[in-house]
Amino acid sequence: MKNYNGWTNYETWNVMLWLNGIENLYFSMVGMLQSSKTPLTYRELIFALDLNNEITGDRIPFIDASLNYNELNEAIEEIYKNS
Repeated sequence: MKNYNGWTNYETWNVMLWLNGIENLYFSMVGMLQSSKTPLTYRELIFALDLNNEITGDRIPFIDASLNYNELNEAIEEIYKNS
């Protein structure tokens, strides 16, 4: 069920907002995805970008039990396909 701006919850929406909205973070993510031979999962990407212990500017952890990882994986796969 999509309850927050088309996302499952605020936390899931927020981490993707930061990944897509902060220019250097976005280009780092796209570069990482382009250099990968296969699509990375959201968790793999976050660990590769060394964000696993970091939080967004809104204090949401990039790795957290409240995140919908299936939804985040789908979003990352779309970015991979379009990069």
